[in-house]
Amino acid sequence: MREGAERSFDPEAVLQRVMRRQAGLSLRIAAVFILLLVGLPLTNLYLPELAGIRTGGFTLTWLFLGVLFFPITWLLSTAFVNRSNEIEAELAAEIGRHERPHEPPHPLEEVLEEEQDDLAIAPPVSPPPTPSPSSLRDDEEGEK
Repeated sequence: MREGAERSFDPEAVLQRVMRRQAGLSLRIAAVFILLLVGLPLTNLYLPELAGIRTGGFTLTWLFLGVLFFPITWLLSTAFVNRSNEIEAELAAEIGRHERPHEPPHPLEEVLEEEQDDLAIAPPVSPPPTPSPSSLRDDEEGEK
């Protein structure tokens, strides 16, 4: 059964599924943001008593606009990035489960491995010694 699942694995289908999930995430985060943006003026219009409640020296409207707007925006952005990263990690895990071990490595990978082996064997090269000013003077005197 596992072998049949590997044969039917379609990376394009996985990519399309991830893109749909990220689009859905984008729409949900945007809906919350737009609800907050549209909800504030509507609250001021239809519920002025609620919007006029004073908290910490501000009305709720100014508390939201002046104090809470940017932290809420950061929270929404952070939630989007974190969830988007989770979706991509799920994609990577799914692709990793379906990789075929019998596929030959890319030729460049073999070259890089050989170079890495060569670097591990080669002794470290030290820079040539820097001549001291006194040895330079001695050399100049010897040439005269």
